[in-house]
Amino acid sequence: MIENVSSPTTITNRPNSLFSVLTDSFPLYQSLSREQEAKYFLTIDELIDQTNRFMESFAEMRKKDKLPETVFFLDKSARPLAYMFRHLFPHYCPSTPLPKIRYINIGGGGASHEPFSISFDGDPEIIKKIYGKHINLQGRIAVVDEYTYRTEGGTLQKATKMIREAFPQAEVFPLKAYDKLPNWYQIPEYIGVEEYTFGDYGQMALERLNNERGTRYKSMYHLMDDDVNTEAVDRFYEIYDEIVGQIPYTKKNKRIVPQDENPAFIERLKKLMGQKPDDKGMNIFQLARNELDTLCQVITEQRKIKAGREEKIAV
Repeated sequence: MIENVSSPTTITNRPNSLFSVLTDSFPLYQSLSREQEAKYFLTIDELIDQTNRFMESFAEMRKKDKLPETVFFLDKSARPLAYMFRHLFPHYCPSTPLPKIRYINIGGGGASHEPFSISFDGDPEIIKKIYGKHINLQGRIAVVDEYTYRTEGGTLQKATKMIREAFPQAEVFPLKAYDKLPNWYQIPEYIGVEEYTFGDYGQMALERLNNERGTRYKSMYHLMDDDVNTEAVDRFYEIYDEIVGQIPYTKKNKRIVPQDENPAFIERLKKLMGQKPDDKGMNIFQLARNELDTLCQVITEQRKIKAGREEKIAV
């Protein structure tokens, strides 16, 4: 069963501009009616309230001395939540060490929005090998997804099951943060990372082949053009088959908005960010982070106001 945190405590009173720049520019949002957006996506008020609710759950765990030592956030969609978690945790759990934060990319088994990507779907032993040296194998481990539309059998449950199998002596439990989709859903600029693709795994296999044989193949095309060393090609495919989908890795998202792709949008970004795009275009990842920083600031300020009111009532 997925643990969902308690009823939201309203702390809203926020700037209306939050998330307006990127969401206004994204085709998915432009295609939705107001009714559809309200049904499937969190409003800014709901996003603030439910982020506060999620963080309050850790404050409650701290009171009961049941804080997890490690928190696994699911790649890629929970990365913005993990970013905010780092910033908000000291306010909700003061003088408490931040739990170790890890990311794991588990395939959900369904259709992917990135047709060339391969999510991790392998043996839990791989999880143990990669993460086991850095976490308490007998401690408490939270597995967090920002949203799940299924109570059983979804990616969050699948990840929790794998991690339980990898660390059978640990107390592993799932947590979801939101009741609807957050505003950054499918917006790469908020996520900051993207999944490994076939090409990434191929390059990894090529590097291992070079290290193993002392060769200097610069690319897969270079290797395939070597008609003499067919044995190396066969070995490359063996290595590729060994690692593809078995390593839960992601890479930094470096998406640039080209100058000629959306001139009006680029102009808005220039004003907001106070910077000029380079010849290639503009990387708007920093703007997305600025918006998340603003969200954290609003949440902490409103929480202080609420605490002050409660203190006056108590007196």
